[in-house]
Amino acid sequence: MPIALKPGHQWDIHQTYGRILDTGTVPDNTWVALIVDDRTGRFVVDSGLHATRDEAIAAAEAKYSPTVGG
Repeated sequence: MPIALKPGHQWDIHQTYGRILDTGTVPDNTWVALIVDDRTGRFVVDSGLHATRDEAIAAAEAKYSPTVGG
């Protein structure tokens, strides 16, 4: 994970079993990457469902900035 997270933020990356509805080629196993606030346990960035782990991380990175979440 090449981006630097704000202090108090951490990655939470999981493989899920949701289906991406707009493509017929993606299996039921999908990935979601969250950036979570350590103090509250809430996510500050949600990548959404993606076919690969790398795609999920890239989507979360694109949405994240050091000013997110205070």
